[in-house]
Amino acid sequence: MPYVTPSTHIAGETFPAADWNVVVNDIIALSPFFSAWTAYTPTLTNVTTGNGTLTGKYLQVGDIVWFTVQFVLGTTSAVSGDVTITLPTSRADARGGMYSGGINCAGTNYNPFIFPNAADVTTLTIRAQNSSGTYGTATSFSATIPNTWAATNDFYVNGAYEAA
Repeated sequence: MPYVTPSTHIAGETFPAADWNVVVNDIIALSPFFSAWTAYTPTLTNVTTGNGTLTGKYLQVGDIVWFTVQFVLGTTSAVSGDVTITLPTSRADARGGMYSGGINCAGTNYNPFIFPNAADVTTLTIRAQNSSGTYGTATSFSATIPNTWAATNDFYVNGAYEAA
């Protein structure tokens, strides 16, 4: 529904029904943005959850899905290899979406590479950045990449994409 510039009115003027309809339609159109987010439990690969804490939530408005996932390591958690995260719903486009995230490992913050998987529209892959060369490259996590993982370290991903 296209945006309609609201009419202006003065005190004592009768508010036309057409203007009320615009207000009501705008409220209906915007109401999903004020809804509570829905919790979901993502699946992680190459992560031993152990006693760590995994949280995920999302909000879908029309075809757009906003989501956030965080994993906080516990004393029995481990990370190794390419970490994949399942999304709350499938993506409409194999390469679509906007994603950001962060890694806090051994007290240092890192920016991860986050890849939509073209062969699987239900997951994202997270890798560490290796900046030792001329250009930054994606490197798989290990017990010591990007640093030595320990309890209370975490990584998170959030983003938005078009649902299938």
